[in-house]
Amino acid sequence: MTSLNAPAFSLTLFNSTYTAKQCGVPVYKVLQYFDAETDALSWPKTHKYNYATASVENHPATVHSNSYTIDIVVDPDTLDRKLRKAAANIIAIEPKLTEWDTEMGDGDCGKTIEAGVLALLQAIDEEGLAQSGSVLRVVDAIVGITEDRMGGTLGAVFGIFFAALFNSLVATLGAMPSNTPAEKVIAMATVEALASLRVHTPAKEGDRTVMDVMIPFVEAFKDGDISKAAKVAKAAAEGTKKLLPKLGRATYVSSLYTRDVLPPDPGAWGVHELIQGLAA
Repeated sequence: MTSLNAPAFSLTLFNSTYTAKQCGVPVYKVLQYFDAETDALSWPKTHKYNYATASVENHPATVHSNSYTIDIVVDPDTLDRKLRKAAANIIAIEPKLTEWDTEMGDGDCGKTIEAGVLALLQAIDEEGLAQSGSVLRVVDAIVGITEDRMGGTLGAVFGIFFAALFNSLVATLGAMPSNTPAEKVIAMATVEALASLRVHTPAKEGDRTVMDVMIPFVEAFKDGDISKAAKVAKAAAEGTKKLLPKLGRATYVSSLYTRDVLPPDPGAWGVHELIQGLAA
């Protein structure tokens, strides 16, 4: 297919494990439905699944554990409050994020982040996600949420970042003395997670993307002071109002605006709102 005369190709990935779980049927049955006879136009049977050897249903996409051999455990009430505040910030700002992304993109940014935080609140309320105070459990759950409940470029960015953050936390905990402050461990792991994310995206500061907040926030958070880093994140989000887009769909419509009237980048602003909640 083409996009504005740019040759490209498209791959669509379908989460059969999650769908089977939601529908209450085995994975192989979901795959059989794809190959069922149909009168739908433009739906050729180009692939036949080998059900006899299929073992995908025995391997869920993400396995969430309630306990870990090493962990960061914080005050459960504080963890619960910060997660809820971050979610509340997104829910409150979602209409604006959607408005800004409708002007400068494809309009899905607000709902994408909102879907993620609503799933997080569901896990808190129904599964007691924060009750143990386990940071690893929360990050692990967020990885699953980004895989199953979020979409778009932002969902992919969050998925890569939080998966890398989980692995970095485990590695950092194993390498640091047991009395290392939790804030220091998280800060160090965040630096590693950002480095992993940057391998997968060309976006950098100044491109008017989510990275315009994530990069300066992580840099400011190196010493573990999230309050200071949150102020940096807010300033960075405000700064996207003065940036012309260099990546993404916003590049197509930037000529309609002047540098003085651009709305903030919705992805960057959404990350800033999440950070403010965690710092509260």
